[in-house]
Amino acid sequence: MEVLVQVALQCVEVDKDMRPTMGEGIELLLRDQMSDDISMKKLVLTSSEPLRTRD
Repeated sequence: MEVLVQVALQCVEVDKDMRPTMGEGIELLLRDQMSDDISMKKLVLTSSEPLRTRD
């Protein structure tokens, strides 16, 4: 969410030269999404140990 707000604020800069292009904005958002996906995969992989049953 933080990256989304940062990109949104960059897109409404008064100085148009300070605004990211559409491609740059999309790249920033996708990069953030990819890092979230990787973090989620690590979480799933580390928490997917088989459940142990009591003997």
